[in-house]
Amino acid sequence: MTILPIVLGEGVPFFDAIGREYPLHLKDVTAYRNGMVELWYEIRVSGGRG
Repeated sequence: MTILPIVLGEGVPFFDAIGREYPLHLKDVTAYRNGMVELWYEIRVSGGRG
């Protein structure tokens, strides 16, 4: 997932019709000189190490 510091209007859903919520864990962040920020997430698996 990447965040850009711009307004896109109404936009398009990033994850369409997943059907449920998933717990995420932020794994890494990279900030670029142009203002973009890249976020790396992994899905938390319940009952295990994550």
